[in-house]
Amino acid sequence: MTALRIRKKILLLSYFIISSFLLLELIIRIYLGFFAPIADFKKYASHEQLRKAAQQEHSLRLIPSGYLPWIPAPNFRRGEDRHNSLGFRGEELPLMRPLDEIWIACLGGSTTYDDNIETWSEAYPAKLEAILREKGYNVRVINAGIPLASSYESLIFYALRVSYLKPDLVISLDVANDVAMRLVWPPEAYAPDNSGIVGSTLDTPQERLYEKSAFLRFVLTEAGLRLSSEHRYLFIPAPTCLVTKPWDDENGMATLAGSSPKLTMRQVLDANPPTNFERNLRHMAALVKNDQANILFCTCPTSQPAPGELTSAENEVLVEIRAMNNRLKEIASDLSVSVIDLAEHMPGDKNLWADSIHNTAEGAALKANLIASFLIEGSLLVRHKSGVSHRANDN
Repeated sequence: MTALRIRKKILLLSYFIISSFLLLELIIRIYLGFFAPIADFKKYASHEQLRKAAQQEHSLRLIPSGYLPWIPAPNFRRGEDRHNSLGFRGEELPLMRPLDEIWIACLGGSTTYDDNIETWSEAYPAKLEAILREKGYNVRVINAGIPLASSYESLIFYALRVSYLKPDLVISLDVANDVAMRLVWPPEAYAPDNSGIVGSTLDTPQERLYEKSAFLRFVLTEAGLRLSSEHRYLFIPAPTCLVTKPWDDENGMATLAGSSPKLTMRQVLDANPPTNFERNLRHMAALVKNDQANILFCTCPTSQPAPGELTSAENEVLVEIRAMNNRLKEIASDLSVSVIDLAEHMPGDKNLWADSIHNTAEGAALKANLIASFLIEGSLLVRHKSGVSHRANDN
């Protein structure tokens, strides 16, 4: 009799657990399918759901690409935001550019794309175009920024996609994400091809059987045991990549969580100097000059956070951004390339900053004004080429 009761209790408990699991699974699937905001969808969706959103619904901003981890998705739409058919944030480009129109391409990461600003027309490249047009210059400014991109992605993006637009001027704003590209350990893995950060297909995280469950994806992601679905869809971290690892605050220093002996972010950055960043800038300048265009380097401005406002890891990143800004100016001087010191001229007013490196719409407008004034005063708004098609297969 006792054994029978125990068996019944086990069956009831099993029934309760299975029923609860199935109910939660159904609730989360319905939530992801019909009600989830895009941020939650990108965290918990399956690979198949992400593919469908990217290919059929044009609701994902970023998609995988052949020679880049990701690119802005062509024809993306969300509210008043949009990408054109070439994947650049903003309106469609004309098939044939007017003979007297100056084309400017803005390269960089999220500080160029301005991904924390919800409307494309409020991003700094669109504001730059509006300001210059108001001043009587016939220009078209192309937002060729890629969220999360570093100088690696900007260099490849220019060579394989942007250069075919034959811009007259390229504005390069890379620094912040290049600090992250140095977070590689051991130092022997810090390589010119960025293989210490970006993994190969051998490192691809396959969607395991248990991840077919929306409920388990949700639980594992929230527990920090799984990268978000979008990260797994777009980015394959190499085993030596520390970018996605947690960092602890210990006595005012950023230390890698769980490392023994303790590994600090300062140790990693000192062991991996910005040589690859410098090389990428030199290659970019050479390509642009070879295309008979002007190039303008920009230092990366940052806010002025109050003491204790940032974590130790965030403070280390800001310190390194400022050091790399100085190196960027030295490289620009060495190459006889124009450089605007946005870090020097952008104030730290709270209303201009969404966080320590990203601008609000008001900050983006100020950045555009600073760049516009520099271009005019430096006589950089020069038309170099005849009217050409923007299609990549046209010569």
